Amino acid sequence: MTGTNRWRAALLALGVCLGAASLIGANRLLHQPDSVGGGGAAPAKNGGAPLKGGIVVLGTVDSDPSPSEIGPPAVAAMSTVKKVLVSNGQAVKPDEPLVQFDDSQARPKLDEAKAELAAAELDVKLAGIARTNKDIQLKGLQAAAQTAADQLKLAQESLRIARENLDQILRVEKDLVTGQSLSEEKKEKRRQEDPDIRRLRGMVNEAQARADMATTAVEAMRLDPVDVKAQQAEAKVQRLKATVDQAQAAVNAYLVKAPRDLGGRVEQLRAVEGKTYGPSTREPTLILVPAGKRIVRAEVQAEFAYRVAGSEGKKVTVFDDTNFALTYEGTVRRVASSFLPKRGADVALTVSPTKILEVEIDIADPAPAGKPELRVGQPVRVAFE
Repeated sequence: MTGTNRWRAALLALGVCLGAASLIGANRLLHQPDSVGGGGAAPAKNGGAPLKGGIVVLGTVDSDPSPSEIGPPAVAAMSTVKKVLVSNGQAVKPDEPLVQFDDSQARPKLDEAKAELAAAELDVKLAGIARTNKDIQLKGLQAAAQTAADQLKLAQESLRIARENLDQILRVEKDLVTGQSLSEEKKEKRRQEDPDIRRLRGMVNEAQARADMATTAVEAMRLDPVDVKAQQAEAKVQRLKATVDQAQAAVNAYLVKAPRDLGGRVEQLRAVEGKTYGPSTREPTLILVPAGKRIVRAEVQAEFAYRVAGSEGKKVTVFDDTNFALTYEGTVRRVASSFLPKRGADVALTVSPTKILEVEIDIADPAPAGKPELRVGQPVRVAFE
């Protein structure tokens, strides 16, 4: 073998060794859970001896509930940031305003709806006044009708008495020519020509006319559609209130708020005054990290899933991924029932996404004395005993 060939053979052997070493190293990195954890040293519990008999898996600190991406307003048109009401790192309460977008496109409709509602409410008041007036007038007309009826009754009674008095006179009166009692024909003639009877008969007719007119007026007032108009006005007010509510909701949509049941801390504030968002914009205005409870989502590979079966309620040790001396106590809350892609993985863009068994772990104290706080999104390792 020539010297050149020997050099080639040596280089080939070196390349094979380096390739084998790379594969071994990659295999160790990809299978850390069942082996050692970083730098060749297994994570140790509370700084003591390395854990024996368990597995160590990768995990990520999360909040409960998880951080919320607060998007731009859900409006059809383009919208521009008018004012940013918070800053990065600011603690906010539930339903607190975060970002105000320009609402000039929606506000005119709200103003118009409010003006129409005000006019309709005025119509309701006027209808109420008309209804009151109707009641007053109806009572007056009813009183007048009762008076007219009483006057008619009085006139009729006076006419009856006058007729009876005249009949008594006619029964005893004699005919001046014959000296005999008056004939019925002459009696009736006297009744028709008697001035008092005629006057009282006229009074009865006049009282009857007034009573009829009063009754007609009462019925006409009762048929006045003021009640219907009042009902129509009230129905219009209710309809316009709904319109105002819709217009107000459209205006409110331009004010981005924290969820009503979620407070926390503002992170990755991306909204700036003058920035325009469209209906297809996917970038959130900010990320809201909830305050309170912290958990770890451990990622167990399929080949080690049997090692964590039935571990709910058991204690685990959580290690800072960059410093195994920093440990935190945890308790297994839940072992998932399915193998799913890792959180945050874009399944649509991944040909064969890695599927893991997720284990949720409650952290007893995310910021114990003398140790840095576990932060949402922080990579950790979890040791199952």
